[in-house]
Amino acid sequence: MSAEQGRYLDWFRHRTVTKIPGLFESTFWDTVVLQASQSEPAVLHASLALSAAHRNFRPGYLVTRRSTIDGDESFILQHYNRAIAHARELLADSSRSSTRVGLILCLLFTCMEYMRGHYGVGNAHLSGGLQLLERRGAAPVSKHAVVDACLAEEFARLNVQSLTFGQRVWSGNSLATMGNEVIVPRTFASMAEARDSLLSLLNKCCGLYAQAYLHKKMTSIWSSSALQDLKHCLGIALKAWLETLRSSRTVIERQTGVVGPVAYRMLRLYHTYATLALAPCLHPAGEMAFDEHLDVFLSILEQTREIRQLVFSGVFNGTSHEIRQDAAPFVVDMAGIAPPYYTAVKCRIHSVRMQAIEMLEDTKKREGVWDSDVAACVARKIVTIEESSWRSTLAAEIAEPLDGICTQNQVMPRAHRLCDVRVTLPDEPGGDIGLTCSWEEGVWRTQIRKAYNQRRQTWSDLVT
Repeated sequence: MSAEQGRYLDWFRHRTVTKIPGLFESTFWDTVVLQASQSEPAVLHASLALSAAHRNFRPGYLVTRRSTIDGDESFILQHYNRAIAHARELLADSSRSSTRVGLILCLLFTCMEYMRGHYGVGNAHLSGGLQLLERRGAAPVSKHAVVDACLAEEFARLNVQSLTFGQRVWSGNSLATMGNEVIVPRTFASMAEARDSLLSLLNKCCGLYAQAYLHKKMTSIWSSSALQDLKHCLGIALKAWLETLRSSRTVIERQTGVVGPVAYRMLRLYHTYATLALAPCLHPAGEMAFDEHLDVFLSILEQTREIRQLVFSGVFNGTSHEIRQDAAPFVVDMAGIAPPYYTAVKCRIHSVRMQAIEMLEDTKKREGVWDSDVAACVARKIVTIEESSWRSTLAAEIAEPLDGICTQNQVMPRAHRLCDVRVTLPDEPGGDIGLTCSWEEGVWRTQIRKAYNQRRQTWSDLVT
């Protein structure tokens, strides 16, 4: 191994695997990847490539960087190609051990491409890994059971991030794999166990929301009663989860040291987000149902502020989570981007939406496929489209100033609300961002299709 490779490997072991997991411990990053990089050449080269991408990532770097290939990019491509070459040899071997290595590579490739701004390629690696995981089927009980479980958890985490940010469409039969069985333990042995349990519930809640939307168009997906039964089960499970978290707080916070209080609050924030995603499901009022949950939206803002205050108080100083110039703001776990984005898009009170967008703009962080700047940009555009549509209608009806539109005393009509928001992220750094969404009562209105030029910072109509 050359001196240059040694430096990148050292960075990977001491910076990348400690920073990327975020607030929660990860068997995949702490153990599985490190062990695999010592025995599998493909994983070693993928680790080196990811390390180089991680060490040189900075906020705004992807939009402003030049298209020429510098030394760092050359190193990334060199080891990326070597890893892919070894991966091709693995594909010829259908053994479970080779499949396991292939799944590790898919995860590393996905994270690296997200970090480099090649979102399309990253999503392709994620989809490939999910297909490989599905084809492999349930693993028999063996000494590798822990590894197999943590691989499935990592894919589930990235998958729900991609789906909730509108990267891919929930399939019509995906709910059939969920089932109604939801088990919440009486106690959590660790913060990571609480996180994994919540991730499973969040996945089901977001999936149910998507399927409930499809159910209005395709009644053959599932019967309404089956969807209602699942919603009821999830509601009970979310309440049980919160009770278990509270009763386990002292133990699991003590285990995680200075990270504990922040991790606990982050879990509470995403639990609130999950309940909000579940509440309007199958409601006859559609998007109007979110108006009943202003207190939940406000709770998300307050919890987000509390977490930010705690993080910037210096609680992480001297740890791997410390805010520093050489620590890339990229994690694969819960980082607080999705809840304020959801608030900005689904709450129709103007002042609340603006607070959520401002929080996103101040975050400057990546959470898997989520980018806080992109999320803020998309949310701001959705707000502009909805409120401009409503404003033009009101202007024709009243002669009063409309600066205070979307106050608590003014309810945005259903016809002016957008739904089914899908975001197309670029395949290259700084490329255009696509936004597609529909009017909820869209029989008589054209689907919204927009493109955002990141370098010019301008929106335009997307030409089909």
